[in-house]
Amino acid sequence: MQNYYQTLGLPVGASLEAVRDAYKQALRHFLRHQQAGTPLPQADFDALQVAYAELGTAERKAAYDQQLAQPTQPQPAPPPTSQSAPPPPPAPNPAHASDLALSALMSAPTRSAQPAPESADDGVTTHRFEFTGSGGEYFRIWIVNLLLTILTLGIYSAWAKVRREQYFRRNTLLNGSGFDYHGDPKAILKGRVIAWGLLLILTISEKLNPAYYAIAIILLSPALPWLLWRSFRFRARNTSWRGLRFDFQSGYLSAFVTFIAYGLLTLVTLGLAFPLQLLRIKQFMLNNLSFGGFDFATKATAKDFYIVFLIATVASTGGFVAIFIAIVMAGMMLGNLAGGIAMMVIIGILAFVLYVLIMPLVSTYVQVNLANRLWNKTSLSSHQFECDQRLGAMFTIVITNWLMIVLTLGLYWPWAKIRLAAYRARHLGLIAAGSLDDFVGYNTAEQQALGEGFADAFDFDIAL
Repeated sequence: MQNYYQTLGLPVGASLEAVRDAYKQALRHFLRHQQAGTPLPQADFDALQVAYAELGTAERKAAYDQQLAQPTQPQPAPPPTSQSAPPPPPAPNPAHASDLALSALMSAPTRSAQPAPESADDGVTTHRFEFTGSGGEYFRIWIVNLLLTILTLGIYSAWAKVRREQYFRRNTLLNGSGFDYHGDPKAILKGRVIAWGLLLILTISEKLNPAYYAIAIILLSPALPWLLWRSFRFRARNTSWRGLRFDFQSGYLSAFVTFIAYGLLTLVTLGLAFPLQLLRIKQFMLNNLSFGGFDFATKATAKDFYIVFLIATVASTGGFVAIFIAIVMAGMMLGNLAGGIAMMVIIGILAFVLYVLIMPLVSTYVQVNLANRLWNKTSLSSHQFECDQRLGAMFTIVITNWLMIVLTLGLYWPWAKIRLAAYRARHLGLIAAGSLDDFVGYNTAEQQALGEGFADAFDFDIAL
């Protein structure tokens, strides 16, 4: 049995993280040789890919380890005969020879005129996302969408959504190719009519009697995960890249557990389980997503999310304490001079500073770090995502966007959306283990848009 651990230069039974790190290191070595004009044998690269395919996922690795642990039965030797010739020396095992050759190549120095870069990232084929849209272009789309939606009493909002999604997807590029959106506005409109109908039922029942409202909530709760599940599936199957559609495979039970069971857990624990619920939602969105027959997978853990929220909670609490101390000290210093009116002015100014600076800073910290932790542990087949957003740069964008929106009475909104989209695209990459052209697509059936309309009607669009 071929030893794939030896192919990766690892001891038998090495951890999944060690396997992934060794694969990345070997891949960088191959890519450095390729960039230096001294490509390594294709057979060795194929052996590396096969080894990672067997050891790169927890399920296949466990099955392989079980097979490797089983003792092999020796084959009985044929009885010797006096007329037979001496047995020839054993032929080398091709698979074992490939393992040895690969290990030797990985340890050999790179033959190039210039020394190989020391940075690990220099040897990785990383395709950065790009966003080519402009604020002026999107402003024209946004203002027309807004006016037509108002004039048609909201009916045009479905067509406005298609125009908006097409603009952002087509201007988001990966390896020089843009994405596309194929949603049918008529289907989206039908979904919105049903979604707003359900919202109307809840509103009327609340006005009539609290008991009726509670009954309506109980009866309509099972519909919520179904509609959201259809929303994610519709959005995926109407998004394409290089002519291939994405797909979303999940069952209703998984959606029910994600949105209802974990939602109740968050409610019962008074919000303590919210990071866990958010992680579950991200896993639901990514682990059921596929492209060209290859699956997305995220290895983000509850620890990753709880660390982010713990730091954010400590920071926000510290900010409140600092503001409170500043208020008390200001009151002690100015109380005798300016009286109660000055105290009220100071309290108002400090509260405004708290709202404008501390809370947006904490919120931005959560968004940036969750995005980094999530995408850096997300893969598409053997390709790995990487995300390197920075708190300072993102906070600057958020604050300046907010100030410009206020100063322009909302007209800066399109430019704000473009700035955020461009920054997020620049700081998201795909580390390709081979050519991106190797994806094999398959057709996915057109889906109804009921869930998509529900998501927009309730402003429930979870951003990654």
